[in-house]
Amino acid sequence: MRLLRADGSVGIVTGWKALTATRVMYNLEVAQDHTSVVGDGQWVVHNRCDRARLRCLLGPQRFVFQGQHIVPCAFENMDNSVGDFVRAAIRGGWELNGLGNGLALPISPADSVRYGLPLHFRVGGHDAYSNQVARLIRNTIRGWGGIPPDPVAASMMEQITMYLNFRTQSEGRRLTSGGASCSIIDISI
Repeated sequence: MRLLRADGSVGIVTGWKALTATRVMYNLEVAQDHTSVVGDGQWVVHNRCDRARLRCLLGPQRFVFQGQHIVPCAFENMDNSVGDFVRAAIRGGWELNGLGNGLALPISPADSVRYGLPLHFRVGGHDAYSNQVARLIRNTIRGWGGIPPDPVAASMMEQITMYLNFRTQSEGRRLTSGGASCSIIDISI
């Protein structure tokens, strides 16, 4: 297997081993692609975010939409308790790209108002939304007293995504009720 480095050179994988260590990681989102540069070799990696699968699972809608991952894909690669929780949930059977972690959001302001949903994207990205989701997951971890066993984390993540789905839709209705569109970054959870 070959891997690409940030400088454009290519390396060959000759073996692998699992390590438990803390490393600085940067996530970069450009045009909906989630790519990270990791390790001392600055290897370019891509997380398992599959927007095409999510769109397919969400099925046809009455409006042109983008599939929003309720819990952002980038969380899987975080080197902190939020990442640990997401990975535990995935090992426990929760699907990062599953229907339960998806929400069809319009891409046009007119459809945002018409259907009472926030726009998928507006200048500024998803940082405000993602930060709120991370805070909710950290509070869940604190309430449990640490990272729960994998099946418990999966069940908790299902509850979290149902709550976030409901909250995003109800906030969207509230924010668009005056006739102006809103964005995912306007949602308060």
